[in-house]
Amino acid sequence: MNEYNIDPDMFAKHVRDAERMRAEALRELLVAVWMRLTGLPAAIGALARKLAHRRKWNLSVPAPHR
Repeated sequence: MNEYNIDPDMFAKHVRDAERMRAEALRELLVAVWMRLTGLPAAIGALARKLAHRRKWNLSVPAPHR
């Protein structure tokens, strides 16, 4: 049924290489996601401080008179 002569050692080597590459890609993806998630609270805090500072600016502007 199978007309191709496949070397089992070569096949196993390709499978190991594919598993290694998949593990490396998954590791890089998880590190990238982790870096984004750990930076998120700092970014939210900076945005909250910026908005609070902006509100102070808006409150300190004198109202126009006639």
